[in-house]
Amino acid sequence: MMTPAATAKWVLRAARAALLIVAANRMCSAQSESDKLVIAQGGETEAVIVVSPAAESFEKRAAADLAKYIELMCGDQPQIANTRKTIDAALVGDQPVLIVGREAFTSHPALRSALSMAGKKEPLLRSDAIVLQRQGNRVHLAGNNDRSHYFAAAELLRRWGCRWYMPTQFGECIPEQSDLTIDNLDYSWSSPFEIRTYWISWLGDKTGAQEFRLRNMMTDRNAMPPTGHSLGKYTGGLGKGTFNFPITARQTAVHVAKQVEKTYADGGPSRSAWRTVRTIRPIPTIKN
Repeated sequence: MMTPAATAKWVLRAARAALLIVAANRMCSAQSESDKLVIAQGGETEAVIVVSPAAESFEKRAAADLAKYIELMCGDQPQIANTRKTIDAALVGDQPVLIVGREAFTSHPALRSALSMAGKKEPLLRSDAIVLQRQGNRVHLAGNNDRSHYFAAAELLRRWGCRWYMPTQFGECIPEQSDLTIDNLDYSWSSPFEIRTYWISWLGDKTGAQEFRLRNMMTDRNAMPPTGHSLGKYTGGLGKGTFNFPITARQTAVHVAKQVEKTYADGGPSRSAWRTVRTIRPIPTIKN
């Protein structure tokens, strides 16, 4: 059994150890806070969004939506620098800079290597890769194509809690937060699925559908190979049933082509099936 003196020493040592742990945690927390890049504080922002003067449609929309949703979250809208003069001024300043699209590659060329490593290797139709990297007061948001530039911006918004559950404003959930920060950020990713979309029937309301797809990293409906309801009658013997056969395999294209080639050349009714064959695997066009 410990003596009173020994007990007192043990308690003193335990108290000292606890104080050291608390102090260390506070130092780590303070260091972590100091490392954060403040995009908005107290409902105000000094951040600038940089986008190329020659930006394509989705790249330009990425910058506009970043500004829009930052304002919805914190109540203040960042400036958009989209001329050479305003871009150069933003990049020499010490305020937070969100650099979207091709300007991100100019600012930080190593992004291309990160995108290349993240992208799907040997895609059949497409590969959409994104990269988000912070370097000091600069946050780079880019993709390997115009649409993916938008995907990168949407990923940053998602990390701040933005969600789009249904098309139009009805389905969006945007958190109200007066402070927005970015910690250490080095993220690259590519979806393993080349086509990511959904179908709206002929009478369905398509309002807001494109924006909904973009904000959820989907492709458009037209990214899907053209298809028709009659393809099943040409695929007999290829698989276990009408909907269970290797649709992207070359032998499928050859199998169907042999059946529709003459009809197509004669101007018959099988053009929809022929378009599907050509999408499955490009083969020489037959001219009338």
